[in-house]
Amino acid sequence: MKSRRYPFEFTPQIQRYLKELIYFNDEFYAQEWGEIATIKSYSGDEVPTYRTEESNQNFWKFLRGKGAIKITNDLAKKISVYECNGLSLATPSEYQVKILDIDLVKGVRQNADRISEKRTDRKSGSVEFQGRELRYGTIKHTFHRTTDLPTFSLFDALWKEKQRIINGKLDLPGKRLPAATVAVRIGLIDSVHNFEFRPEARNILKKAVKNLQGNLKKKGFPITIKDYLMIVEE
Repeated sequence: MKSRRYPFEFTPQIQRYLKELIYFNDEFYAQEWGEIATIKSYSGDEVPTYRTEESNQNFWKFLRGKGAIKITNDLAKKISVYECNGLSLATPSEYQVKILDIDLVKGVRQNADRISEKRTDRKSGSVEFQGRELRYGTIKHTFHRTTDLPTFSLFDALWKEKQRIINGKLDLPGKRLPAATVAVRIGLIDSVHNFEFRPEARNILKKAVKNLQGNLKKKGFPITIKDYLMIVEE
């Protein structure tokens, strides 16, 4: 979840980027001497997702916009391609960074640490789903029976096939479900072959996904519903 102050989430990669930039500057007097730091986009067994990559790129854009760094390499020349939920995800392999304002970078790191501490205090384990209640630490969401949208059935269907990422590492691979399959599972249609000819079913499913995603995001659950209909918990 993005903070109000920054246009990105503090992903595991961003935490590492900040740590490596500060270490490099302190070790090699990078700002003073103009030394260039090379930062890998993904390192070791870190797992890229569309969500984390968007935040990572927004992080670099934010630092550039604030005049804290300058990217010195052509990002399009060296690309790494990953498989993400059956789709291809291309990312810059590395960033070559000239540090212009290390104090600003350190300020972002301090705020990242404070936000991380707050999340640790709030979180007690992963997301739990029992009955009609969803819990994440002290956060709670109850699926009411009175709603006109099948949000409970939708969440229940997607939750069984969810993907889970812990500290940037894939814990559960998950399974993406076609919209027609989901529509059958939640009782909107009786056959996947009818989905194309049932615009009302497509509209109800679309509204249910939007409603569910909005409610969970507003309350602070670390859950995203991807367009191809898979819950990602990270």
